[in-house]
Amino acid sequence: MKTGIRIAAAVLAALALCMTACGTLPDEGGRRGGSSAAGTDAGSDRAPQTDPGGNGNGLMKIKETIASIGTADAQTVLECAAAYDALTKAEKESLTLAEYRALTDAEYRAVNAEKLADIDSRQEDVIAAVALAYYNQSWRTRKENSPGPQVLYDQYNVRRNFNAAPEDATAQKKLYLDCSSFVNAVYYYTFGSNLLGGGKSVTTANINKEMAEQPVGADRELMYYITGAELQRIKTNSSRASELIKEIKAALRPGDVINYYRASTGHVILYLGGGKIIHSTGTANAKTSKGDVDPAKSIEAYGPDERVFGTVNVDDWDRFFTKTVTAKSQNDGRTSTSNNYLFADTVTAVAIFRPTEARYGRMSGKSLSDGAVAHYLYQGIDIEKTATVSRGGSSSELFYSNSIRPGDEVTYTVTVINTSGTEMKALSATETVPAAMEYVSGCGDAAWFAGDRTVAMHVASLGAGQSFEFSYTLRVAAGTPGGTAVNDCETYVNGIRTNRIYNQVASAAPGTDALSGAVAALTGTAFTDAFDAVKAVYSKLDAGGFGDLQNIASAEDVIRRFLPSNRFNPNAKSAGIAVRSLYGGYKVGSAGISDANSSLSYDVFNTRVRRVMSTYIEDGDVIVTYSEYRKKYECCMYLGGELYGLRSDGTFGMLTVSSMSAGTSLQDYLDTLTAYNSFIVLRPSQTG
Repeated sequence: MKTGIRIAAAVLAALALCMTACGTLPDEGGRRGGSSAAGTDAGSDRAPQTDPGGNGNGLMKIKETIASIGTADAQTVLECAAAYDALTKAEKESLTLAEYRALTDAEYRAVNAEKLADIDSRQEDVIAAVALAYYNQSWRTRKENSPGPQVLYDQYNVRRNFNAAPEDATAQKKLYLDCSSFVNAVYYYTFGSNLLGGGKSVTTANINKEMAEQPVGADRELMYYITGAELQRIKTNSSRASELIKEIKAALRPGDVINYYRASTGHVILYLGGGKIIHSTGTANAKTSKGDVDPAKSIEAYGPDERVFGTVNVDDWDRFFTKTVTAKSQNDGRTSTSNNYLFADTVTAVAIFRPTEARYGRMSGKSLSDGAVAHYLYQGIDIEKTATVSRGGSSSELFYSNSIRPGDEVTYTVTVINTSGTEMKALSATETVPAAMEYVSGCGDAAWFAGDRTVAMHVASLGAGQSFEFSYTLRVAAGTPGGTAVNDCETYVNGIRTNRIYNQVASAAPGTDALSGAVAALTGTAFTDAFDAVKAVYSKLDAGGFGDLQNIASAEDVIRRFLPSNRFNPNAKSAGIAVRSLYGGYKVGSAGISDANSSLSYDVFNTRVRRVMSTYIEDGDVIVTYSEYRKKYECCMYLGGELYGLRSDGTFGMLTVSSMSAGTSLQDYLDTLTAYNSFIVLRPSQTG
């Protein structure tokens, strides 16, 4: 997705040192790995200066200014921030994290003073900015080398996400939102409350039910509630219909919610302003009667031209008022006929309401760490985070839920791209290093505050189309117990959190060759239980090892022990063997995912059910499932792209995916996991 100017050979030669140290080149639109202040030195090899630049704002002067930064005027704050950028890396690291945060927060407020002062009257803009943040994640295919839409439409409860933030959508972990869950997520991320309040499920039916009981009035939350019979009566009078359309258009403000209801279903959209609506929507060529996504078919199985997977769309508001849309969609230039318009024959009620007025508090007092305000102030910033693990002289991309081992070095790279078309100022990125990791090194101007275990990067200005990138390397501490979570999700750029990379430590990795040998030796052996076969494989590797696996009696024991009452139990005996980001199932609801006694209560973005991708599975992983319909507990082991378990003749060996009613690929089988009552992935290499 990154593009840039062509760089002459001589310039490339001059950049060799940077490539050696950081492994990156400047992006074509801008610079990486450093701030934009003049005189910045990306390295830390020059001696600390007490008066960098000779301008009187030496290190001691900067610290003195920061000490009274709360009463300093905007000009003093900006001068101090510029002086900070001129410091060497060693000088920056001589400040405390508290001093750094005091300076960058003051700078943030100085450059955004006008917007922050006006924030109470601009709630609509904040809501619109958050909605567009989801849209930007949805249409990443418009960017070169992007991984494709990262927010997808889906009505299936087994996949739908619950109040995930826009930046939770990644190539590794896509978000699934239907129309109502999208609008609710926008309001939840902006205000911290569900659209209907309390524990009510936000569906078109529930919205219609609540609005039908509300009083209507211009000074109230509910602006319009019109029954289908009344709409059809008005429809027969073209003059009255035109008047109603004109009246509603004049009344709509950004953030207003429009809810159609059709007997037992409907559609919810959000007014964006400027004659535009934004909504999560499917397509006409749906593959199932319940939505666009066949749960037994993977995303990769659909061709690039199949518009099977809907996503968040920005359309002209005439999609709401007329059946045939003559104004083309902002996304792909299409025109279409919609059954989600004001006078559709199937509509039984339309409610238009303004939650900002009656339901929520004001936005004032928000700080640098507030995500919703950050999306408003820094709309158009695109942030990506990737990880690479180095082990035994080789490096590979680290995917979500992959295991890491003591001694592994993991290099995290954060790229911030300005796609807004205008200059952005006062950017600050901070990353808190997880407890199980040790800081090794940083690249560029990123400062390391050892006492606070935090990496920080400051950029005074980022022009339109420019980007900056910084990397840092961490090491998994020696002696870290197997199963320890490394939930790396604390990178913030001006209040916008980057995508999460969740991993667990493996203390005893058997290796693919050893696993293959054990599997080959047992292939054809008869077993009465598939879990006994898996335990036999690991016993061949180490008769006294993998104790957590050997302490489990059966597949039924796995489900009952780790998912009692359809919720994960982090305190269960041998719980370290479970991959905490890879469990779920149709019966495992959101209540089962917010584990009150677990430090991982926020793992996997609060999804109701996890979709397991093939890149998340590792050799030796054991997949355990329970089907209430079949009254059966089952398990299989993954190795080298294949699944192994008990075959129809009762012997252990390779399974065919088609025999498991899962299609033709491993991903097809993994996609069926969400249809089980419950499933969980065990990783014996995490054994204690």
